[in-house]
Amino acid sequence: MTRQAFEQLVTEAVALIPPRFRHEITNLAVFVESRPDAHLLNEIDIGPPDFFLDLYSNTPLLERGWEYDTDLPDRITLFQR
Repeated sequence: MTRQAFEQLVTEAVALIPPRFRHEITNLAVFVESRPDAHLLNEIDIGPPDFFLDLYSNTPLLERGWEYDTDLPDRITLFQR
């Protein structure tokens, strides 16, 4: 599958999120990458035969305190391979 086709599927999947949930999604960026790089795999201690398809980056909602700064968006990275 081409990168363009994969990105189109991601766009379609996000559009299928029911409006009542999509309305609550704020300050979020979704990225598509080919695969996680070796540094990331080493950092989170994942190696063959394990693998992962996505990565959430930021502080989970339940762990955010009153001082949490929301300037940077939460980030979801989807890996094509």
